[in-house]
Amino acid sequence: TSGLSATDAETCMRYMKHIAQFYNVIVVVVIHQPRVEVAKLFDELLLMTAGPGRAVYNGKMEDVVGYLLSNGFEVPMHANPVDYFMDLVTPEVSTSQVDLFLQKYSEQT
Repeated sequence: TSGLSATDAETCMRYMKHIAQFYNVIVVVVIHQPRVEVAKLFDELLLMTAGPGRAVYNGKMEDVVGYLLSNGFEVPMHANPVDYFMDLVTPEVSTSQVDLFLQKYSEQT
């Protein structure tokens, strides 16, 4: 969706979701910082951290908020859960919890 307006990116994602459901195919999307309306369209989320890319979450999009809460992190009201999660797993951020989520992910796999 690089180069598209936020509205056009959302329209594109809605169309891809429709195509995936209509033809019963899997669509894999690599997207950086989707707005909340786009993120809500995802069925599954694989979230990776930087340096080198390591998985910190792989599951249903609808379970992200509960997963964060079960690990002691409440998504602030009106916040995009994916943005909030990405902030928690960005190594360069002073409040980074990347090590915690790497450990939690490795315990699940």
